[in-house]
Amino acid sequence: MRISADPKSPHYSTCSRQATVFLNGEQLKHCVTADDEAGTAECYRLDANGEIFRDGEFAELQVLRGQVEIVLEDMDFDAWLRRRTERAHADFMARTSRLPA
Repeated sequence: MRISADPKSPHYSTCSRQATVFLNGEQLKHCVTADDEAGTAECYRLDANGEIFRDGEFAELQVLRGQVEIVLEDMDFDAWLRRRTERAHADFMARTSRLPA
């Protein structure tokens, strides 16, 4: 299966919101496109702090290769939005707690 969160991609699917992608058993964050048959995952490149690396105004993408697994969760919109909000809050708290006081 090939799935993409990029609306410009021919493999774009709204199901990508409910997909979790694993590479060699580890969950990927910031994954844009994944193909379990080809064993590739296109993700945003992260810097040393875990933030998305930007070259000027553009975020850089990298292609990771290995055993790719795409797991689609069966959930309604409210459950998806709740999970997304909780993740965003947890990421925000982790990012801001690293800042010096």
